[in-house]
Amino acid sequence: MGRFETTFAPFVAFGSRTLALREPPAAGTDVAVLQSLLNRAAGLLESCHSPGPGEVAVTGVYLEETAAAVAWLQAYFRLPPTGVVEAATYLCLGQAVRLPAVRGPVFGSRPLRPGDRGADVAVLQNRLHCTPVRGLLTLPASGFLDAATWKALTAFLGERPGERGLDGAAYDALWTGTGAGGRVLFVGHAGLDVAWMQHRLRAAGYYPGPLHGFFDLATERAVRALQATEGILADGVVGPETYWALGRAGA
Repeated sequence: MGRFETTFAPFVAFGSRTLALREPPAAGTDVAVLQSLLNRAAGLLESCHSPGPGEVAVTGVYLEETAAAVAWLQAYFRLPPTGVVEAATYLCLGQAVRLPAVRGPVFGSRPLRPGDRGADVAVLQNRLHCTPVRGLLTLPASGFLDAATWKALTAFLGERPGERGLDGAAYDALWTGTGAGGRVLFVGHAGLDVAWMQHRLRAAGYYPGPLHGFFDLATERAVRALQATEGILADGVVGPETYWALGRAGA
């Protein structure tokens, strides 16, 4: 679990700073997470308007190759292709870093232990619904870190979190090893988390379209169909109950 921390030190929470070309170059685990997610985007998105940047070397250092890949991703998701990673770009990568997207502690901003409550706990639970251990969570995200959540987290990590609780390398594993869960999704949103949701919907037989990462009307119809099948409010909005349903669909 500690690969990012040991290989790409120092640990810097993903989304906690703006990343751009500068001297000396930014370095840390957050850059390694970014590079990993850029590679995931290049492999997942099926409807690209321009050729992808190719695989980015995961070095933990923000240099020209990474900036070019960021600019490509920004252009794809209709953001200014600046190569600067700030709030809007983090949101496309599934990490909400400021209000109004976040109403409580930002995911990754503090260690988490059993008994904690908050918006970041709900994100943790939503993200765990996006993993192979999703069956260990039998209820939608509540924002309360209970025994079932701790058990699912331990199963996902392959070991119990350390004395500080969920922090450091455990967050890196969640950022890189889960597809979505960092925000509520609905029509008009775009990002890597939307593409993951489309992938889950298609695998479960609800969505026949391409994985383009744009929450369009076809995606909304697929979400409503899933919700209706699962007996939850069919409003086309992907919140805690729908993340839970996505985790169960086709499991």
